[in-house]
Amino acid sequence: MLIFLRKIRKSLIESGSTRKYVLYAIGEIALVVIGILIALQINNWNDQLISKRIEQKLLDGIKEELLVNKNQLEDVILNHEVAVDCSRKVLELYHHDIQTLDSEVVDSLVDGIISYWTFNPRLGFIKSIISSGRLGHIKNERLLTLLSQFEDQVHDATEGQDWAIDLWKVALASFSEITYQQLLIRG
Repeated sequence: MLIFLRKIRKSLIESGSTRKYVLYAIGEIALVVIGILIALQINNWNDQLISKRIEQKLLDGIKEELLVNKNQLEDVILNHEVAVDCSRKVLELYHHDIQTLDSEVVDSLVDGIISYWTFNPRLGFIKSIISSGRLGHIKNERLLTLLSQFEDQVHDATEGQDWAIDLWKVALASFSEITYQQLLIRG
């Protein structure tokens, strides 16, 4: 193609036709500009494709981490429901004569109460996205807001859990002390 264009240019210069040569030069410039514009468009398209792939990988990682956290939270909630049920049964025992209580039943109820779980979510992937500055790849503004607030929200949610556990320990210790002393006297 270049040889062909050189031959045309040489023949136009030799023929002395300035007008035809200027038209040829404008056409060649136009071809170069069109080539550059096409190359830029391809480059932009490639950059967008790469950005979408990165975004999808980030979204997949976030989804995986949140699903693990959701499953862990569901397990913790189930464990707490068992503990609440055992606590209710222990409260019902206050209305019974201590001499009629089966120590194995009391032991299993106390075990159900003290085997509480805490929610310790995985935050590694989300923290790494935030600290590395890769949040810019995520286009959803609402998701960006939620991700930037996620760690604080988890901290606020788990703050009460520590207080509740401490309260639970105090209440259980006083119940255990009274009940086991009475059971030992009986035994």
